[in-house]
Amino acid sequence: MPGNLCTTAIVLAAAGLGLVTFTVATPTDPRVDPTRPAVNAVNGVAIDGYDPVAYFVDGEPVKGSPCLEVDHQGVAYRFSTPENRDRFQEDPTAFAPQLGGYSVFGMARGKRYDVDPKSWDIIDGKLYLSRNKKVRTLWQVNPTGYLNSAEANWRDVHEQ
Repeated sequence: MPGNLCTTAIVLAAAGLGLVTFTVATPTDPRVDPTRPAVNAVNGVAIDGYDPVAYFVDGEPVKGSPCLEVDHQGVAYRFSTPENRDRFQEDPTAFAPQLGGYSVFGMARGKRYDVDPKSWDIIDGKLYLSRNKKVRTLWQVNPTGYLNSAEANWRDVHEQ
């Protein structure tokens, strides 16, 4: 989505006419192009609108603002502070979730599952997301094995 909701939503009130127009974002379906980062199927925003930099800086998931939205590879990312937005723009690969934002355990099994932004891990300086807390617990039984499988499957997705 170009711009952000602060500039995309336009409200015009013509004098006495009460004319209102607005633009609605169309959700993006990540199954259409498996190389695109996963996005929330409802609002078309990566990581359900959570700030990817906050995982590293704040040590927890923090909701981003539509007013601090940046497009990266055709996907909208939101940020909680202008500083986090600027950090991301300087080096998106350092902060974007791995495996296109799909669940690490799902990708290890060759599946593209959506994620719960509150189920996450940073391993070797990289952000990995999980489908939910139960699934996060499952893949942590053998993190090295699951990560290796997930990364191999992710490479296969790119070769298709």
